[in-house]
Amino acid sequence: MIELHRLKDAGAQRSAWRSSLASLAQACADDQPSPLDGLAPKPIAESLRSALALGFVDDLGWLSPSASAAALYEIAAALPAGAEKREVGRRVLQRLLEGDAATFIALATRMALGSGKGLGGDGVRARVALVMALPARLGVRADSLALALVSRRELARAWVGASALESLPDRRLA
Repeated sequence: MIELHRLKDAGAQRSAWRSSLASLAQACADDQPSPLDGLAPKPIAESLRSALALGFVDDLGWLSPSASAAALYEIAAALPAGAEKREVGRRVLQRLLEGDAATFIALATRMALGSGKGLGGDGVRARVALVMALPARLGVRADSLALALVSRRELARAWVGASALESLPDRRLA
């Protein structure tokens, strides 16, 4: 990922981008720390700028929606503040709000395990309530999201503690 902007061959750039995204997606699927943790943010931003210019960020159909969304979230988390972070953040938010249940769970879980930002608001609360109510036979497992929400003190307080004394639907979600 950090060498993408230095590569001159378009095929090598595409290969490096796809390999990097696949590694990030695999780390997310295995609940491992991001491979981008501890790397300098400036080369990541330069490489992402190249990926955006070449259209690689728009061509993610080769990965599942949930894997690509989680990988984009990890890239956004590693970027310094700036235009690239806003652009990737916008794409992540779009996937969070418009993606299928598996994509929503993957992103919301990564967000809960990370900063916890972006998990507020009525729309997200409604989607969390929906995925928690899905029957297990559908194959969409929300247990990782539930564990992530209760494993961090401030999120547990907001999602469980505060809701435990509210209306019946809020208590059910809690």
